Amino acid sequence: MVEREDRVSLELSEEIIQSMEPGAVFRDYNCRISSIDFHKTSTCMVTASDDDSIRLYDVASATCLKTINSKKYGVDLVCFTSHPTTVIYSSRNGWDDSLRLLSLHDNKYLRYFKGHHDRVVSLSLCSGGECFISGSLDRTVLLWDQRVEKCQGLLRVQGRPAAAYDDQGLVFAIAFGGYIRMFDARMYEKGPFEIFSVGGDLSEANVVKFSNDGRLMLLTTMDGFIHVLDSFRGTLLSTFSVKPVAAESTLDATFSPEGMFVVSGSGDGSTHAWGVRSGKQVHSWMGIGSEPPVIKWAPGSPMFVTGSSELAFIKKPMAAKEVVSASTLESKITEEDHHLWMRAMDWSRSSNISILQDRFIAAEDSALVSQKDVEILLRRVKTCTALLTYLKSKATTVAAADLANLSLGTVQLQGSIDEHDGTYVTEMLQHVETVTGVMESLARRAIIAESEAAIEKGKVVLSQEEIQRKVGQIENMSVKLEDMEKFALGTSGILCEMRQRVDDLVEETSRQKQRATENEQELSRVRRDFESLKSYVTSLISVRETLVSSEKQFQTIERLFERLVAKTTQLESEKVQKEAEVQKLMEENVRLTALVDKKEAQLLAMNEQCKMMALSSI
Repeated sequence: MVEREDRVSLELSEEIIQSMEPGAVFRDYNCRISSIDFHKTSTCMVTASDDDSIRLYDVASATCLKTINSKKYGVDLVCFTSHPTTVIYSSRNGWDDSLRLLSLHDNKYLRYFKGHHDRVVSLSLCSGGECFISGSLDRTVLLWDQRVEKCQGLLRVQGRPAAAYDDQGLVFAIAFGGYIRMFDARMYEKGPFEIFSVGGDLSEANVVKFSNDGRLMLLTTMDGFIHVLDSFRGTLLSTFSVKPVAAESTLDATFSPEGMFVVSGSGDGSTHAWGVRSGKQVHSWMGIGSEPPVIKWAPGSPMFVTGSSELAFIKKPMAAKEVVSASTLESKITEEDHHLWMRAMDWSRSSNISILQDRFIAAEDSALVSQKDVEILLRRVKTCTALLTYLKSKATTVAAADLANLSLGTVQLQGSIDEHDGTYVTEMLQHVETVTGVMESLARRAIIAESEAAIEKGKVVLSQEEIQRKVGQIENMSVKLEDMEKFALGTSGILCEMRQRVDDLVEETSRQKQRATENEQELSRVRRDFESLKSYVTSLISVRETLVSSEKQFQTIERLFERLVAKTTQLESEKVQKEAEVQKLMEENVRLTALVDKKEAQLLAMNEQCKMMALSSI
């Protein structure tokens, strides 16, 4: 598992797409693969399957690095975070629909994200930060921060949602009901800033995705349609049709790295490639079974992966006689070791050829040399040629082979050497073994240097991730500081408003005090009226001649008393309304109420006296 090299722009053509064929195939899955994801900066790939397992792969070597089981919670959708050994996945067990942050390194849960009440059908991570978005069959879309367990935002939808971030993390799209709604990730609470139609296709949305450059987006629906739109203007560019999928299945599709081709699944299990510009099908691959496959294109690579009941790497085939370039060789062997190796080979070759040439010339010049010696020399020349050919083949092996699996030897050369050469052959073999040993030493040194460079590169990557994390924290602190400044400004405005309200309340209190003074004057007037009424009642008691006139006068007194009670009630209601502002007025009203009760008792007593006097007069 190494860091992925900087991506290069891929120039894919229809011919390249048509030539792509399955390479490595993993058939050890016992059930359907439900999700695939690639890490953006490393060679890692992760899969989730219905057997409740999560598998981590190294794409460079096409090997499975680790398998982690989630039997308790199940697993459905899985996505990498910014770290290649940390994933977020959704549960699929029927009773727990939460999301989980899992460390693949030590198989530990780092955080739980609870909020959905039904199966999660869409999951997308923001590549530029710690945020991610999830959509569920409970008709909600939740926005999350990996550092916080509670959701940071909630959007309600009318149907099955499909959600995705763009590659920069500034915009996210939510598709349902035949429309795609575009949201600003920083101001999503204000609602969508654009709503795009997909041409009247009202079937349930399955998958929505952006191209790498963010200019295009695609939407798949349950009726088997793949819609490709311009993500800026919302123009429908192409619509591709495949076999519809079942209600419990998902029609998956993906853009090629440069965005010129779309690869999609189908309801019959096959895989299709489409041209975005031409709007036509480019190629198709037969599938295994009738389930639509999960499809993911490897970042910056002419290869995509499909997953159904088996995992297949679909890639461009290698040439039959592909020659390794000098730059590839130099990346495996250091420049100093390469020069040392070449000097050793040149010295060995030139020294052996010079010796043989001198001996052959001397043999020709001498008339005493027998034909047998000439034949020996010729055999030695042939032997030297065979040895040089052997060295050349070994050099090619070192250049083209994998250094990690390099094994050099001289055993296979023995059959091509004449057994009559004796000591000379032994000497030559020793020279060959010496050169071979130098080559092995250089190869091992290259392996060690490569491993050390990978380790150092990993440390640099970790340092860069730490720096990015710190930068993110600083940016978050800056945002919080800006929010605090805005809050301070808002607080200052609120304080000014509160000061104005206090001034208004002071003025209102002054007016209430003035009204209280007026009420006190009114109470004094009522008191005087009551005193006059009392004198009137006293005069009424003195008149005992006519009972009828006395009764009429008493009724008049009662009506006056009722008016007095009504007036008192009115004063009490005014007292209750102004009770909070003028405490003194409340106390005066309470005293007035007590006084009225006292006078009422006196009136009752006087009434009884009048009755007694009336009875006594009869």
